[in-house]
Amino acid sequence: MLRFDVWTRAAGRVVVALQGQLDDAGIDVFHQAFAAALTVYPSDLVFDLTEVTSADAAAIAVLVTACRIAQRIGCRIALSNPERGIAERLRRRGIAADLISGQPPADGPGTAGPRRG
Repeated sequence: MLRFDVWTRAAGRVVVALQGQLDDAGIDVFHQAFAAALTVYPSDLVFDLTEVTSADAAAIAVLVTACRIAQRIGCRIALSNPERGIAERLRRRGIAADLISGQPPADGPGTAGPRRG
């Protein structure tokens, strides 16, 4: 089961921390997390994938689409600490390696948040 927290950071940065399986069953939850993050019009959006245990093809496609949407609206995007197999699948789907970080977000919880789902 997929869960999420959305943290609003200083200077327009939002972190969406996902936990669990990112699969077809969790796509609706992912959409809720993405929508919650976009409500504050972030300049930076980080998907923290540290606690994502697996991701199927449908979920990878949704994550790729979310990255492209965020970029189109002028939001800088980063994918933080995905498991090696997930990172490779993202690269094969066209997500540039420079968007994928091997580390979780450096700063702690912001003043606004979290929103949980």
